[in-house]
Amino acid sequence: MTKKRYDGIDLLKCIAIIMVIALHVPLLHFYMNGVEGSIFRKVQFALRIIMQPVPYFVAINGFLMLKKRTFDLKTHIRKTLTMILLFFIWATILVILARVIAGEELTLKQFLIWVFETGDGTGNYAGVLWFMEGLISVYLVYPLLWRAYHEDFRSFRFFFIALSILVAGVSCLELIRNAIHFDTDTEVLDQFIGLCKRFRTEIGGWFLFYFCLGGMISHDLDRFLEKRRWMILTGLAAWVVSYAFAYYMSARQGSMYDPSFNYESVFTAAFIISMFALALPYQASGKPLSKLLMGIGQNTFGIFVIHKIFIWIIDRHFEVFSFGERLATCLVVLAASYLVTILMNRVPILKKMVMQ
Repeated sequence: MTKKRYDGIDLLKCIAIIMVIALHVPLLHFYMNGVEGSIFRKVQFALRIIMQPVPYFVAINGFLMLKKRTFDLKTHIRKTLTMILLFFIWATILVILARVIAGEELTLKQFLIWVFETGDGTGNYAGVLWFMEGLISVYLVYPLLWRAYHEDFRSFRFFFIALSILVAGVSCLELIRNAIHFDTDTEVLDQFIGLCKRFRTEIGGWFLFYFCLGGMISHDLDRFLEKRRWMILTGLAAWVVSYAFAYYMSARQGSMYDPSFNYESVFTAAFIISMFALALPYQASGKPLSKLLMGIGQNTFGIFVIHKIFIWIIDRHFEVFSFGERLATCLVVLAASYLVTILMNRVPILKKMVMQ
């Protein structure tokens, strides 16, 4: 892979981490009573639909890891164990700092519960780390995926197609079910969807799907880039259709449709493909903005695990209301998290805690 393609991956990682911070501040206020809201709120709702950063990061991991020409099991085991250790280290740090910032006591029982509950993403303080748990689950089967990818790609492609059907395909059925249930008895369809879900792997689930999607993109990259215009147009079309679907659902149910419906959908797969097509040709320059974007993209793990700390501090001491104030908060959180990550990278023992 040429240098400019690595620059493109760093750019894509930069975009994804900005999405993460924008979601967690949150930057967008899109809540509406059905479809009754200002144009600005509807625009923010449309933006929220495409902001699914975790699938982007998982696909990037698949793109980078599956294309490696060599594989060493001992090295991979060490990397996996390191990820598990980092998970518990950062869970401990986040829980303790959150309580200190809030000025509240922390019992041992509360500490352990909040560390262990992070897996579903709803943990009081360490919930942001659920991404690491999903990625670790993929790492457990990565040796098999790598072997199939390089030695029997037809088998890998079959596995990806099966995943696509069981993840994105079943998600499409669920969206269809949601759209027609207002006027149609969907009991039979509900049971069929439940049947399909029982065939899905419980290890990683859609994490595996997006990881393998990244690998599919990297397998024949030149051909992929030759068709990048069509890939980009497909992503734009998916954005329009997904927004139209969410708007219809909001109107029918009289309340805003949850924009996170896209996590496992074919729409997000199309968004990811189009973003890869947009970003991969990018080649960094010596200009300050380009250097900044590359720097952020190369330090996303540190920014990811640190950024919530600064959000808590701001929430504790300031009231943020207007869009301008929320945008300023995002910029401050991004800058502070990036600066701390850079400083930690300069200290050998701390560098391991923000490793990519």
